[in-house]
Amino acid sequence: MGETFDVITAAYPSTGPAEHDFDALVRLVKDRTVRSEGVILVEHDLDGQVRVTQTGDHLGRKGLGWGGGVGLAHSIGHGAAG
Repeated sequence: MGETFDVITAAYPSTGPAEHDFDALVRLVKDRTVRSEGVILVEHDLDGQVRVTQTGDHLGRKGLGWGGGVGLAHSIGHGAAG
């Protein structure tokens, strides 16, 4: 049987609290308090445009490319808009 993964999403009314929680989660990953394959912060504007604003990897490093995870975040964002 293959590995399973949980995808956790959260919605915020503004970017400030989302950025704060993103940074806190990346620190927890870096400190090995929690385990993660990656963290993505996505913004969804009033025009329906979705963009990835920050990423973090499984070692708690920010700003690294994320490939498939970005596609997943984009799909989730468009699904939520519909």
